[in-house]
Amino acid sequence: MPLLSQLISIIEERYPLRYQEEWDNSGLQIGNPAAEVDKVLVALEITSAVIDEAIHRGCQAIVTHHPMLFHPPKNITADTPQGCDIIKAIKHDIAIYSAHTSLDNAPEGINKLLADKLLLTNVNILAPMAQSPEAGSGVIGTLKAPLNVGDFVNHVKTALKCREIIYGNTTLKSIQRVAICSGAGTFLTQKAIEQHADAYITADIKHHDYRDAETRIMLIDAGHYETEIFTKELLRDVISQKNRNFAVLMAEYERPARNFA
Repeated sequence: MPLLSQLISIIEERYPLRYQEEWDNSGLQIGNPAAEVDKVLVALEITSAVIDEAIHRGCQAIVTHHPMLFHPPKNITADTPQGCDIIKAIKHDIAIYSAHTSLDNAPEGINKLLADKLLLTNVNILAPMAQSPEAGSGVIGTLKAPLNVGDFVNHVKTALKCREIIYGNTTLKSIQRVAICSGAGTFLTQKAIEQHADAYITADIKHHDYRDAETRIMLIDAGHYETEIFTKELLRDVISQKNRNFAVLMAEYERPARNFA
């Protein structure tokens, strides 16, 4: 049976830890690298339902995008949701690995996948990393032909399978050059403007962000969960393509953190 260390090597070959941000906590969260693993559950993030699904489906490891341990816990007890999840995972010998900004910043990471879904061409890193210029935050590319604002909004909704999106006012009549950063990416708005993007797609945009940008760029909030859920595809594919000894399952019981009425 293959080992957890082999699974980690496969993931880090594509999404090396040197790509993660200094504040991040990508990598092995729980587990023994020498443990045997042959069935892996891939999820966006750890929830109690995801751990229960891993137990039910006989998985020895869960690979996520969001780290389970982002802020160091002061204690691990059964009277907190995170403590319960940690205890449950350890009790059932389930290892947990997270590829967070190591995947975000990778050249073939989530933002490149979103650009492909939006049919962008000439895609480049929006904010390259100083130490690894082939990687970095966000991407920017070009639609094959310009779209009017209404058609572009519909294109984004369809391509990213969003139930709804929130978009700001714009003085532009058409959109062709597009920047993207999955998850919370308003920190890159100025970079998108400097690189002459007509629109910038990200998530967690605030009221004043829209106001500040409306004469310079069109902002689109496509949702944090909605822009990052595709990381499951990337993780499944990189594991299954590199080592057929791992059975890779997609989590079926995770849901967005918010609902729309």
